[in-house]
Amino acid sequence: MTAPARVLSPLIAILEDDAATRTMFQRILARDYELAFMDTAKALFAAIEKSAIKLVLLDILLPGENGMEIAKNLRALSGIPIILISGLSSSEVIAAGLNIGADDYITKPFDPLVLRARVHNALRRNPGQDQEVFERVFFEECVASPLLRTIVRRDGPEVLLTEKEFQLFMRLARKSCQVVSRDELSHLLTGADWSPLNRVLDVHISNLRKKLRSITQKSSIIVSYRSIGYMLQSQASFDV
Repeated sequence: MTAPARVLSPLIAILEDDAATRTMFQRILARDYELAFMDTAKALFAAIEKSAIKLVLLDILLPGENGMEIAKNLRALSGIPIILISGLSSSEVIAAGLNIGADDYITKPFDPLVLRARVHNALRRNPGQDQEVFERVFFEECVASPLLRTIVRRDGPEVLLTEKEFQLFMRLARKSCQVVSRDELSHLLTGADWSPLNRVLDVHISNLRKKLRSITQKSSIIVSYRSIGYMLQSQASFDV
């Protein structure tokens, strides 16, 4: 007889520096969920990139880091559910947290039943994630991460792209070795057709070129077709 398939528990990432609160999370949630505790925003984003994180519990008051800013940056990149945890209970702070895109806000000390219910509800409202944000791009012995907006060369340096630069890179990578029109790229950046009087696209392409050149050591990685468009002259592949 074939054994039944094991049902994996949802994986929750917890960014919390207080040891006592971590212990409480462990006691309240470990029976129903897989828990991964983080110490820094960098560790959190790296875990989200590499693992199937389904929910983030995020303390607002962290040593040397701003939990609100972390939540804002995460929401800009992903629809992953975020529950803010804090001892701050003013309506202004709660509203600020919700306005930057958090799904819920729980004040300390919290009731175990309430925490479990809110975690359950957040997961139920967000059963799936947009996989594109976790999809990595492989080209020229480099790996590009949409979540972190970084490009890393194997055993080499790393470059950080701006949001607009990464949007351009992803569009060119998805159509690698094809010419992408200026109008399409301009719409991506500004929502309007390209105009020779508007230098926004050219400036972003120039900056992207410099960063790709520094990481790949190739000067012709992005080829320009005058008045037509641009092409990423490297075959790109995608994987999660």
